[in-house]
Amino acid sequence: AGAVAIAVGAPRLPNTTCMALPGVRAETQVIALDLAGIAVSAGAACSSGKVSRSHVLEAMGLGQLAGEAIRVSLPWNATGADVQAFITAYQSLAARLARRAA
Repeated sequence: AGAVAIAVGAPRLPNTTCMALPGVRAETQVIALDLAGIAVSAGAACSSGKVSRSHVLEAMGLGQLAGEAIRVSLPWNATGADVQAFITAYQSLAARLARRAA
């Protein structure tokens, strides 16, 4: 299973998205991306530092995905290369985990 974008049609900031990788805990994703030099969060900005699932994502009915979601925010000065670096790191993470599951 591939990544799932959360609330795609909802009004939101253009630089922020929430995505989940089914079967992969958010903390695992955050650590793997951090090792690749990519900073993301496992929760809402207002709950930074907490390890528990987002109550907002649970209230949205995401169930298990609430614990598998990360928040990706681009700074004002992000470049196309920054976006590509995230995509490459995330694809690598997903591929590594898929190989382990096979």
